[in-house]
Amino acid sequence: MRKDSPYDIVQSKPFLNSYASQEYRKQELTQRISAEIDSELNSPIKDLTYKLSEGLANTAYNIGKESGNYTRKQALEYFDRKFLEREIPRAHGIITELTRNVTDAYDKKDVNSFRRNLYRKIDKYGLEGAIDSVRPINIDPMKAPAKNDNVYSAPKTIVDKLEYTMSSTLSGYKGIIHPNIYENMSSQIKEKASVLANKILPYIPTHENRLNQIIEQTEGSKFKEAKLMFEKQFIYDALCAADFDKTKAADYAGDSVQTFNRRLSKLGVDVSKEKKEHDNARAKPEVPTQEIDRFKQLVIEYNSRREAMVDDAEKKKMKKQVKVAA
Repeated sequence: MRKDSPYDIVQSKPFLNSYASQEYRKQELTQRISAEIDSELNSPIKDLTYKLSEGLANTAYNIGKESGNYTRKQALEYFDRKFLEREIPRAHGIITELTRNVTDAYDKKDVNSFRRNLYRKIDKYGLEGAIDSVRPINIDPMKAPAKNDNVYSAPKTIVDKLEYTMSSTLSGYKGIIHPNIYENMSSQIKEKASVLANKILPYIPTHENRLNQIIEQTEGSKFKEAKLMFEKQFIYDALCAADFDKTKAADYAGDSVQTFNRRLSKLGVDVSKEKKEHDNARAKPEVPTQEIDRFKQLVIEYNSRREAMVDDAEKKKMKKQVKVAA
C-alpha cells in the first residue's frame, strides 16, 4: 500500500451531496461513536459522552490518514479476494455452483475456463480452508454453525490509541467530578477499550474500509460486472482526491498516465463531465445542520437527565447519612 498519497475518504457518487463537507463527515462519525460509547460506558457527566466521541472521531481520522492507500492493481486484487470470500459460503464451497453464481457464462468452454480461473484465485489467496469449512460434507448437522458476531478485530495499536484518547479526555474532568465517579469511569475505559475499538473500527476512514464500502455496492452483481463497477468507483475516488488532475490521480492509483488514460477510456469515465458534476455538488453541499443541532441537543438533554438522577441519588444518600448521625 502507498503511504505518500494525500488521499482522504471520498464517498461514492450517489452520496456526494450528503457527504460534501468533511466537517459533516466528522459530525456523523462523532454521532456513530457516541451511540457506541453510550451503550458501553455509564457516563453521568454532562457533555462528557460527546467530548469522548469528538476526541475519538479525530483520533479515527488520524489513524485513517496513517493507514496508507492501495494502488489500483492492489485494490483489484483486494476485490477478487473479498468477492470470493463473500460468495464462497453462498455456494456452499462447491466450485461449480460458485461458477454458476458469479458468471453469466453458459457455454461449456467458457464455464470451464472461468472455473480454472477461480481455482487459481482460490490458491493465490489461500481460500481452500474457507471452501472446506462450508462444504456440506464437512458440516456436522448435529452442531449449530458457529456464530461470529464480531467480524472485526482491532489491532492493539488502535486499541491503545483510543484508550489514550478517552483517558486524556476524562482527565480534564478530574477536578470537577467526584473521585469515586472518576475512578469508576477510568476503570470502565480500561475494561471497555477493546470492545469499543472493535465497534469503531468499521467507521475509521481507512482506505481498506473505503474499498469495503465500494464492494458492498456491488452486491447482487456478477463477478465481471461487479469488478468493473468497483474499478470505476476506485478511479473516480482517485480523481476526486486529486481534484480531477489526471496526472496526480494516476500517481495516487499507482499507474502511469498512459495506463490511467486507457482505463478511463475502457470504463467510459468522462473526466471533464465528472469534474463539473463534482464541483456543482460541492458548491451546494446538502449538509443537514438541523439534524446535527438536534443530535447535540438530544445528547445534552440525555446527559442532563442522567446527571439529575446522580444528583438525586447523592441527595438521598446524604439524607440517610444525616438521619443515621441524628
